[in-house]
Amino acid sequence: MVTISIIGFGSRGSLYTKYFAQKENVQIVSVCDINDFALSQAKELYGVKDENLFKDENEFFKEKRSDVLLIATMDRLHRDQAIRAMQIGYDILLEKPVAPNLEDTIAVMEAAEKYNRDAVI
Repeated sequence: MVTISIIGFGSRGSLYTKYFAQKENVQIVSVCDINDFALSQAKELYGVKDENLFKDENEFFKEKRSDVLLIATMDRLHRDQAIRAMQIGYDILLEKPVAPNLEDTIAVMEAAEKYNRDAVI
């Protein structure tokens, strides 16, 4: 069983989640989004428990919650969220673009190497 957390449960995040949820060996275990409706959808559609629904990314990043983190937030947030995730032990799936500029993209790739994490981009 592979467990997945999602940060950014908007149009792209929810679409990727729908795909993952169709797989037998995947469980959606936590979701972080600033939108209450998105969180209620995660709970209703995928059975994510209340204690694993987060509006505050700082609270979400206090601990690793799954095997993989899907990052589907605004592009300008990707760098910092990806690095934070890898620091606490997540392998990540990062929607494209990785970041809005080359410098941030390189920083994400360097973090994957530094923390020995898989970063699927």
